[in-house]
Amino acid sequence: MKTSTNIDIDLSFSSIENIDNDLYLVLTKIQDIPPHCSLLLNKRWYSLNYQGCKLRLPLSYMSKAINVKKEGVVFLALDLWMDEKTVLERFSEYTCVAFEKQITCISPIKNLLIEHHIKISDKALLFEMIEKLYDEKKVTRVGAFNYNKQVYELKHYSIEDLTSQNYELNK
Repeated sequence: MKTSTNIDIDLSFSSIENIDNDLYLVLTKIQDIPPHCSLLLNKRWYSLNYQGCKLRLPLSYMSKAINVKKEGVVFLALDLWMDEKTVLERFSEYTCVAFEKQITCISPIKNLLIEHHIKISDKALLFEMIEKLYDEKKVTRVGAFNYNKQVYELKHYSIEDLTSQNYELNK
């Protein structure tokens, strides 16, 4: 049984502002199990967490937050076309993360992937979702910022791990 998923890093960004207008899965808090996952589309950031749902925030907002914390970030470029209206609608369906209801940061992302014919369970965890994207050849490249390794190791976990620990008291 695998205990982690390795993600090869193709390139390093000297600045988050250098990112193009593609669609990205964004992994932050990469030292955590699991890391936080959000979406970047056309330099607009969509994120669901305990504090609420962040919608269409400019890339500069995400860049400032990451630079202040000086944390590593992994960007997985996706070969999918999503329109901003649909992304906004799917994220707007959620108010915040609630592990006891199995609502996680990837819930709106999974819904979007399912709508785009990615055969993924709505119960899938982050590592399962990413493995499925690789299996279907939807990850085109992986970039990193503030991270100097060639491989990011995404540790596996269960929903029970999240609910039993209450994800370390609502990070």
